[in-house]
Amino acid sequence: MALNYAKNILVTFRCHAPPIRFGNLPVSQARYIANELDGLVGGENTAIVIGVWSHFSTFPVEVYIRRLLSIRRAVERLLTRAPGTLVIIRTANPKALSLYETLTNSDWFSIQRDKILRTIFKGVNVRFVDAWEMTLAHYLPHNLHPQRPIITIPLHKLVADIPGTKHKNSSGKPLNEVYIPQCEESSEDLKASELKGWSCALVYTYADFSKPLIEKTDVS
Repeated sequence: MALNYAKNILVTFRCHAPPIRFGNLPVSQARYIANELDGLVGGENTAIVIGVWSHFSTFPVEVYIRRLLSIRRAVERLLTRAPGTLVIIRTANPKALSLYETLTNSDWFSIQRDKILRTIFKGVNVRFVDAWEMTLAHYLPHNLHPQRPIITIPLHKLVADIPGTKHKNSSGKPLNEVYIPQCEESSEDLKASELKGWSCALVYTYADFSKPLIEKTDVS
């Protein structure tokens, strides 16, 4: 639990109920997501983030489908009694693959769960944070628990989706208007890159999708 008195923000975390692939969680802390959702009042000041896939990838897919259907019904009940509630679904992401992981729990299993997740929540008034595509697009290596630079991308997207904070940072300015010295350094690194557009430089702003996008490819 985290509480920001100044901004009146309360953040709580719940670990989903079994299946769970670690043994140091007290039984009292394992909560079924559907039950938690049914216990929420909801409303315009409530944002809920649901991430459920990894611990189900080594179990029969039917187990995952039944759990998601239960969560979907609970989300629909919540949105019926509190339509202003923001529900965000965090998708799966690629991970590092050892020989054991490749044989028993590869990204093939993860992408199947990801497709099922998107299908089951299709048509429901929820938003997705596409961690899969965000991880694929990043230059850092894949990991089940991504490194901090990768984590910040879906966090920015998540915060931007919350009412009252869209496209804002801590200064209150739109993100595309925030410019700091590191932005200039990053820009120069990109220009000087010898990899023809592929660079490890960090980019400190979102793309402006109101403008045309130009994609350049190299067949080599």
